[in-house]
Amino acid sequence: MARPLIIAAVLLAVLPLAAGMVAAPAASTDAACSAAARDADHAPPTARTAAGDTVSFPRLIETLATRRVIYVGEQHDRYDHHLNQLEIVCGLHGKGPLAIGLEFFQTPFQGALDAYVFQHGDLQRLLREGEWFTRWRYDPRLYAPVFEYARANRIPLVALNVPGELVSQVGTEGMESLDAAARSRLPGSIDEGPARYRARLEQVFAGHPKHDGRTLERFIQAQLLWDEGMAQSAADYLLEHPQRRLVVLAGEGHVAWGDGIPDRLSRRLDVPRAVVLQAHAGSPGVAAADFVIDTSERALPAPGRLGVTVGDEDGAVRITGFSDPSAARDAGLETGDRLLAVDERAVSGYADVRLALWHKAPGDPVTVAVRRGGTVHRLAFEVR
Repeated sequence: MARPLIIAAVLLAVLPLAAGMVAAPAASTDAACSAAARDADHAPPTARTAAGDTVSFPRLIETLATRRVIYVGEQHDRYDHHLNQLEIVCGLHGKGPLAIGLEFFQTPFQGALDAYVFQHGDLQRLLREGEWFTRWRYDPRLYAPVFEYARANRIPLVALNVPGELVSQVGTEGMESLDAAARSRLPGSIDEGPARYRARLEQVFAGHPKHDGRTLERFIQAQLLWDEGMAQSAADYLLEHPQRRLVVLAGEGHVAWGDGIPDRLSRRLDVPRAVVLQAHAGSPGVAAADFVIDTSERALPAPGRLGVTVGDEDGAVRITGFSDPSAARDAGLETGDRLLAVDERAVSGYADVRLALWHKAPGDPVTVAVRRGGTVHRLAFEVR
């Protein structure tokens, strides 16, 4: 599914409130909170406020602990951004019941998240049942530390996003194209927001060379549906779980300036909040958030690769070419081979190939079954 462009009074007594920074910062520490961050040699980040103050990580956590909703923006492909999100979740864990809201899971897949956290704990199964490689597609290794921490500590993961089919249909055909059943799945209210929200969307739309059949108005409708839907999902969760704090993980375009998800949630449920962004080239800056984390880009370890390109043809996944070098070509696979299975996992689409390989590291073994002509070939080799 093609994804739209990302640009990228009740319950107040539940948590202690603070209008500004806490008076007494926690003791400074250089130790990361989570094991995953420590294993990655990732130091706790510092942050800055719009007033220009530098805030240590312990003090940031103490301040965030006074808020009911914490929005932590991300660049989806930045590993350091996800480690920083994990550190915030880890820091807040133990300061009251916590849940994690996810842009990258759509609401029909809430059951898959619940089963992962509270039952089986199988990340591979979660990715399969949540249709990760058709609905999100980013490297799961970026997100795995947050998922695994939630599972280990039984922290609920909350699907926030609206069904992608709705967003796609609205983006290409408009709200008027939705039938009664589809309309029943829309958020309760959709507000156009401030002029600056529309202006940013217009800039994104104008700067993108391929509009995929969208007009500007339909593109804006799709983004409104996206942000209002996630705000509705978050508000519903908070109302149903009045003792829990919610950390929302989403692309920075959905939380910067507050006029994506945050203001729309506040329209539904007025609770103390904080918006945290992460510094990078081209980021909105401190004026767009309560805090901006200073962070250095980190790369994931190189993944293990088959070294092939594939294409879907009439329900068959075929090898269309090879990288250089290519472990698959060296093992004897050929252009035109139909992929049948990877590690005994049947292949019916590109997502199946990704699902079988995402956790592989260079040197890991793999078994690939292909059909060539009328013969099935099974080859065992190491990914590179």
